[in-house]
Amino acid sequence: MLAKVVKLSNGRGGKVSAHHGVHYIFRQGAQEHALERDVAGGSFHLELGGLDLTDPLDRDLAIRMMDYTAEAGRVRNRFTSNPFYHYVLSWRDGEHPTPEQCQQAAAHTLKALGLQENQAVWGLHTDRDHHWHIHILANRVHPDKLHLAGPPKLDFLVLDKACRELELAQGWAHDNGPHVVIDGAITRLSKSQRQQLGLGGKQERAPTPGARAAEVNHGVPSLADWLTKRAQDELLAARSWGELHQMLAERGCALRLHGGGLIIETALPDGRTTSTKASGVHYSLSLGRLETKFGLSFPAPGLGLLEHQTKTAKTYAHFVENVRAGTEPGMQDIPGHTGSTPERQAKREARALARKALADAYKHDQAAQKLSRKALVGGLRAHHKNERIALRLELKAIKPARLAQLTAEHGSKTIAQGLWAAEAVVRRQELQRRQRAERTSITQDAPRLEWPEWLERQAAAGDEAAAAALRGIHYQDGRKRSKGGKGSKNGFEGEDLDPLRAGAHGSAAGAIGGAPPDPTPGARKAFALEDARIRIDRLAQRIEYHDREGLVRLTDSGPRIDVHMADADTIDAGLLLAAQKFGGEVFITGDAAFREQAARQAARLGVGVQDADLQHVVEQERAQIDAERTPSRGPRREPRGR
Repeated sequence: MLAKVVKLSNGRGGKVSAHHGVHYIFRQGAQEHALERDVAGGSFHLELGGLDLTDPLDRDLAIRMMDYTAEAGRVRNRFTSNPFYHYVLSWRDGEHPTPEQCQQAAAHTLKALGLQENQAVWGLHTDRDHHWHIHILANRVHPDKLHLAGPPKLDFLVLDKACRELELAQGWAHDNGPHVVIDGAITRLSKSQRQQLGLGGKQERAPTPGARAAEVNHGVPSLADWLTKRAQDELLAARSWGELHQMLAERGCALRLHGGGLIIETALPDGRTTSTKASGVHYSLSLGRLETKFGLSFPAPGLGLLEHQTKTAKTYAHFVENVRAGTEPGMQDIPGHTGSTPERQAKREARALARKALADAYKHDQAAQKLSRKALVGGLRAHHKNERIALRLELKAIKPARLAQLTAEHGSKTIAQGLWAAEAVVRRQELQRRQRAERTSITQDAPRLEWPEWLERQAAAGDEAAAAALRGIHYQDGRKRSKGGKGSKNGFEGEDLDPLRAGAHGSAAGAIGGAPPDPTPGARKAFALEDARIRIDRLAQRIEYHDREGLVRLTDSGPRIDVHMADADTIDAGLLLAAQKFGGEVFITGDAAFREQAARQAARLGVGVQDADLQHVVEQERAQIDAERTPSRGPRREPRGR
């Protein structure tokens, strides 16, 4: 379990409402339908009794109570800081807390923060693309004393320790953080001490929110990620502004001033531009550090630099096209190839051709959409201009008669002119609102489809190449998210060459193998593929394998199989499924204990392990297997008569 404080600001001072925080937690409006199920939630110290915060009316009551307390405290104590405190508790992948456990977790952390007597609301989010997590919004103003309470200094440390306490109390797996659990006791360790114990090694620098959003929207690594991996060293080696401009120009990029810093801009394949903060590539590329390094203020790039020195093969646009076509070296959907049979090689070649055709079709669709949208916008712009002219002429024509009518009604020409002006403004505003809605409808009726959205549409129409590309995007996105603090997830990886399908044949609806007869009592496994219940998610391109109690044991997302429970039976089932999909050889990811256990079980099942660092474990287990199979013999006796 991990905790994160959501920063709230009150830049202008004065009254602040709980409205936005509560509505976000309970998905008020369009976001409400983005969840896979209803939001569970609760409250503390909102003394009305029986509040159901999933009901909009009860939510409004809670907001008014929290706002009243916050405003009363502000008036009495004249503080200008934000009276509300917002934080998130996130469980690990595969951990699904009950509403009662969420209520306990919220209460425990509020007590740790010194807010146990204050008003608070919480809501559970079960988004498809995130771990299960709860949002807690607490009122820092004490409901009786009206003074500000909590949070303490270094609140992130307080929340981190509370997470370890909840993991012990509720039986969750331990996450990495400043506080660790050793022999059942919670201890705070320094970063170097945790690294020495193998508890959270050095992580890659997290992408900026803008770069992360670009990766999700475009389905390819962001410009910041591309520059970091492909050009960071040479950019840091630049000895002058001119040399830095030239290096970026060769890659089709330009360095610009933006606000108080620098951004790097480049073109996308469809002609649009994208940008990233220069300091997001490396902190040494910030404006202040570069001006100190070069001893000069920032100069704009020279004229014609981009046009004459760009090398197409080194540009971000070229990289994006290659990724979409599946031809970019080092950007396969897996960390290596598994299997080397002629059949698998033929599948690889067919997939590469299909991916190239898919990328070409997307490029053609984008060009056609651009032309269609341009024609629609041009026609609508001319139509709207004619409507504005017609309204102006109409108002001019009816003005004398209307002014005379209003003057007769009110007995004053001044009042009549004022009323006429108001009527004319209303007519113009009505026209503006309608025209704005019509312009918006063009975007809604014919939206610009980014690569992942276009793939989803094609996959829904039955295009298997699009479905395979979509699984690759989800896989890469999952790997990036797993590096963001949760650690590498337990599972198996390989080369995804086959269509999405359940890992066995002849299955009944929702089950593999129908309902098999119960084996001999005591011999039945805790989990096996033959009696697993399955759930296929076509949109996310994944298959979930559930046990008899409904718990998720395995998730097959194409090039990866996640193992949610690290018991021997689940690992065996995951290895057998991975071996069938990936040509008998797998890569093993996860924590050290899981990887060693899985490698030993793979050796016993005859599944090949591709990880170089696990080969000694595989050899040890094979030697043990040979020793177990060799019958033991007593000491050899010498023959008599000699």
